[in-house]
Amino acid sequence: MTHPIEQLITQCLAADRAAQRQLYEQFRDFVMRICHRYATDLAEAKDMVQNTFVRVFQHLEIYDPAKGTFTTWLHRIAVRESIAVKRKKQQWNLTESALVVAESTWSPDIIERLTVEELRAVVEKLPDSHRTILMLYYFDGFSHEEVAALLQIELSSSRAKLSRAKSALNYQWNLIQQSGL
Repeated sequence: MTHPIEQLITQCLAADRAAQRQLYEQFRDFVMRICHRYATDLAEAKDMVQNTFVRVFQHLEIYDPAKGTFTTWLHRIAVRESIAVKRKKQQWNLTESALVVAESTWSPDIIERLTVEELRAVVEKLPDSHRTILMLYYFDGFSHEEVAALLQIELSSSRAKLSRAKSALNYQWNLIQQSGL
């Protein structure tokens, strides 16, 4: 028996509009959650979602279930398209943030100590460049090599920027703790 998603993909590849609509509707919220993490606002997230599905339908024939699940494949496309939208809109800036973080405030286990809600609140306060590199590495599971390729930076820069992003995360956490929020 064919798995329902495999059957749906087969129908999509046969240019079945109803199947394409069903695939879109079935995974739209999943893709929106991914894109929204990278977006500055809802309109930008919607652009990212649209670009993701355009890319999915353009390249659906290369999806290989032997290499992983459809959701894993879709997730990676959504992340890559989100980064592409940021770059295209020239809102992507990997230059150093104006945020200056003292090394003495760094706590190496900050990510492990925070609850999901605390982490989400802190990450949302970070500049785009810091937020994005943290999400790519920790939340989306990209390696430093993949992060460097996606962001078009050197491998050593990926490591250095992740370190600075973690320092910024710790700094923001300390600010939240001091303000009592």
